[in-house]
Parts: sequence; structure tokens; C-alpha cells
Amino acid sequence: MRGVPRPTTREATAEGGSRTLTPLRAGILEPESSADAEHIASAPIAGVNFVVSWNFKHIVHYERISAYQAVNLMNGYREIRIYSPREVVNYDEE
Repeated sequence: MRGVPRPTTREATAEGGSRTLTPLRAGILEPESSADAEHIASAPIAGVNFVVSWNFKHIVHYERISAYQAVNLMNGYREIRIYSPREVVNYDEE
């Protein structure tokens, strides 16, 4: 796609790992979803602009997104944008 930068990935950090517990402690996610909690907790630390996921149960869910934003702000991190792949693909350009 022209005009759209290629996505990049970031390595997880020790700080991100320790923040994994934040969505769990806040009651946003259950312990079985610790991998999802790690993705959400690491994003603002890694400086990513947004998270793209097909996980509508634990990540791309309107109630959970609001809760993630609140937890990030309460812990001194910026908000992150969370989208489904359909929201970030431009189908107009071929």
C-alpha cells in the first residue's frame, strides 16, 4: 500500500513483563489471559502507536479498551490505540 508505513514489531522488555500483572490486578483480564495482558501492558512501554489484533474477546473489545486506557493513564503511561485489522487496511488503493 502506498503511503502507509510498514508495521514494525518491538521486543518485550523486563518492565513490560512486570506490568503484565496490571490488567490482571485491575480485573480486566483473567489469569488465563496473561499473554494478552503482556501484549497490552508492553505496548505503551515499547512506544508503539497502536495494537492490531484479531482477538475480539480480550483485546479488541470496547469495554476492555476503555479499561486498558484508564489503567495506562493511572500508571503514568499514554493511551494506546487498539484496532482490528479491518480498521487499519486501506482497501481503496490497489
